[in-house]
Amino acid sequence: KKQPTESRDNPNQSVGGQVVETADEASPPPEIDARILTIQSLLDNLTFKAIPGGSFRMGSRTQMDRDTWHVHDVQISPFEFSRIEVTQELWQAVMGNNPSCNTGDQLPVENVSWEDTQNFLGQLEQLGFTAYRLPTEAEWEYACRAGNSAVRETFLTGQTLSDLAWYAKNASGSSHPGGLKKPNPWGLC
Repeated sequence: KKQPTESRDNPNQSVGGQVVETADEASPPPEIDARILTIQSLLDNLTFKAIPGGSFRMGSRTQMDRDTWHVHDVQISPFEFSRIEVTQELWQAVMGNNPSCNTGDQLPVENVSWEDTQNFLGQLEQLGFTAYRLPTEAEWEYACRAGNSAVRETFLTGQTLSDLAWYAKNASGSSHPGGLKKPNPWGLC
């Protein structure tokens, strides 16, 4: 999730929450500047979508996990959500490693824990990119459903699960680049 950033009309341009110094100010070492520019470019490629605030019924009466089956009303504030997953290229640029089994720059990073993700976000913050965090469980479900009824509406329009997602029957045992499937009504793939 991306938090709102400062206006780009400022003479000191905000790049992912970091103020880039103007030419008359001291500059960071070239290798740091190049890394920051690379990471900024990779973050820009994620394309964040504005998710409107609203309410929805979270949970499901059909889930097998009895911890989450209780359906309840949830209120969500507006936020931004990445259209696709974090790529291995971005993870490598920030963390200096790639924990994924199925490797490829444009593939989603995999085999990461919540703690690994917190370390990734901490590294971004240390580099000056302070606008990022994981979505809450409620924000994730709300965004995936595109509000209340995306799941029902999607299947009523004749689309199949294979049109919308990679899973055991169509993924050939491998990860795939984000954005190859049809997006939900809010443009998330």
